[in-house]
Amino acid sequence: MSLMTIPDKSFECIPVMQSLCKGLNELNVQRVALWGIGKFARSYLPVFKEQLPNIVCILDDYCPFDSFKKIPIIKPDSLDELPQFDVIIMSVNIEQIASLRQRIASDKKFADIPVHSWHDSFAQKTDIDSHGQTFVLYPVFESTEEMAIEIYRAAHYLGQNDGQTIIVPVSDTLSEENLDVDAIVCPSFYEKISLPESIIKFMPGCEFNEAMKQGQFLDACSLIWDRTASGEILLVLHSFTVDRKNDADSEGVYSQIHLRANPAPSQAEQVKNEIKTWHRFINTQGHFRKVYVLGTGPSLQDAYNHDFSDGIRIVCNTIVKDKKLCKFIDPHLIFAADPLYHLSPVTYASTFRDDLIDILTRFPELLVVSYARFMPMIHQLFPENLHSRFVGLDIRNKTLDFPATTNLKVKGMHNILTSMLQVASYLGNEIHFLGFDGRPDKENRFWNSDNRHNYEELKVDLESAVPGFFKCMDYEEYFQLQCYNAELIMAHGEQLGKLYKALMPSTNPAFSRRYV
Repeated sequence: MSLMTIPDKSFECIPVMQSLCKGLNELNVQRVALWGIGKFARSYLPVFKEQLPNIVCILDDYCPFDSFKKIPIIKPDSLDELPQFDVIIMSVNIEQIASLRQRIASDKKFADIPVHSWHDSFAQKTDIDSHGQTFVLYPVFESTEEMAIEIYRAAHYLGQNDGQTIIVPVSDTLSEENLDVDAIVCPSFYEKISLPESIIKFMPGCEFNEAMKQGQFLDACSLIWDRTASGEILLVLHSFTVDRKNDADSEGVYSQIHLRANPAPSQAEQVKNEIKTWHRFINTQGHFRKVYVLGTGPSLQDAYNHDFSDGIRIVCNTIVKDKKLCKFIDPHLIFAADPLYHLSPVTYASTFRDDLIDILTRFPELLVVSYARFMPMIHQLFPENLHSRFVGLDIRNKTLDFPATTNLKVKGMHNILTSMLQVASYLGNEIHFLGFDGRPDKENRFWNSDNRHNYEELKVDLESAVPGFFKCMDYEEYFQLQCYNAELIMAHGEQLGKLYKALMPSTNPAFSRRYV
């Protein structure tokens, strides 16, 4: 029995998983157990199942479900000894690798399992040089419409730096059309941006394939926009899967690419400044005992019947559309941390950004709370004079440790609500909720929300731009996980003497049990 590890870096996972699965199949592996059912595994389990049909179970210490996609989930600690697996594949980050090595070494169940980590080889590949970058869109484009979408996506996320080149391979038919950057039509569902002709290089398919064979792009970064297409083997150093049609987290992957393609020269200093900003906020609001956390469900319109002036007010997401309600609430914090809905080139996201800029102008003390990994992208998309109004949460905390929020650290739990709950639990001892009505029925994708604080008319743009997000999302599983995590956080807070009250009925049991 052998054990291999994959770092939790979904931006490179498809090529890595395919290579790993090929090796396992060549070894005639008969029984496979996956370790971990986090975001990475949930998003890319279909690839594993396609490549390795002999997956018998998933091992996970922290999961509210008995199975996922009909694969049983087992807690390792519940077993006296492990069943006979040929290989256990782990989806973990570098910190988890270290702690799991210690655990394996001390657990007799794993005594005969040699551990092999892929992290060291990945570490050499994941830091993209910020100078002289070459990005290759792959595979070869057969239509101008698909080509326009991917060029605008790449230009939006990469940042159009000096010395940057985007290689656009086109079929021989398209190459005969005398392609011109100025003639590329921006997709109707994208925000129009300028495309610098100097960074976009079209290349006929036959010429591109020959260049690949000769290793001309060995130091380039490939952006695989369609992982289902067959083609030449990519001879490149970096490979990222950004398939908007077949993956749930393609925009999240692109935001990670931006993080590495545009490294902040003083990232440590930036984090220090954000923590100083956060401490100033805490020091000025410390007299409040109550915290009001407001979602965007239909019950949010009941806000006019409440007085929130005796507590810290936390709002989220597209409430920025409702200027009248924002004025009434007068929020202290707004949470927004979604790569598709808030940072993407889709008109839904650009409309949100425009409204957020307007709200920040109207409320000069308001802070925006996002995630640390999105901060470079945020600094690209928002005016420089507003950068100091954003703070980024580090979601790598291993435990629910509310005091750790002084350093902007929380436990990552797959949903912005869980981050809001943890921060609110740090800021006060009595937390009230409104606008978290839940998911009304299984036919509804996510949550019900009032159009006064939601861009309902623009949701069709999201589906056109990133169909894979909706196709690959298990909405019921996502909702149940949110319910489980919300209960976990509030139960932990109650053990510390905190009080949680829901001001609305909800289909989320964590809120309905605390409805007053």
